Amino acid sequence: MKLQHPILKILLPVDGSENSRRALQFAGCLGASLGKGLSGITLFHVMAGGYMSRHMGYIDFRAMVLTQSETFKRKYVDEKINPLLEEGERILKDLGIKSDLVIEKQVADGDPAMEIVRLADEENFSTIIISRRGLSEIKGFFLGSVTSKVVHSARRQTVYIVGHNVLEDKTCPIPKILIPVDGSPYSMKGVEYAASMAGQLEAISNITLLRVINPSALYGKA
Repeated sequence: MKLQHPILKILLPVDGSENSRRALQFAGCLGASLGKGLSGITLFHVMAGGYMSRHMGYIDFRAMVLTQSETFKRKYVDEKINPLLEEGERILKDLGIKSDLVIEKQVADGDPAMEIVRLADEENFSTIIISRRGLSEIKGFFLGSVTSKVVHSARRQTVYIVGHNVLEDKTCPIPKILIPVDGSPYSMKGVEYAASMAGQLEAISNITLLRVINPSALYGKA
């Protein structure tokens, strides 16, 4: 059986944070390793409605109406967002993304998680690479995490969550793979995916299959 290329098209949400830069680094190293099998990367920024309340809380309602105008949005995108996306493109290319690979840049306005999943579905992305949010578990529970919402809402994509550590080996961003298995079709898809990744990234040194056995399921509840 010929395995399908696991990563065809990457959606990469960015916000200019340090966590976001680590996701850029991971995507750049991974994309450079995949070669011609990767058809494109899209840098995506969502202007969440809370931006104005965080940074311009002193203005009155009439000024808030002005900030929602198309003119204001275009100015904000030109001055703040486009430079952010262009910097992201430079980082990807510096990490080895081929010059002939399509790197698109898109901007949306709305709920970040919903917009990420919407675009991923509408434009048939195979993969979403997103950074871990720097919140404690309690804050993440009450405020809600964009990353958590994306993971639970993305049904058709593989989601990579980039942690806080900086990549040390840029030639192989995924040196080891751990695959929990339980015999279900979903876990076997994970095995198939890992096998396909190993075929694309020859520097993967180890794949571990993990089966966790619940004693109560074997011997019954005490």
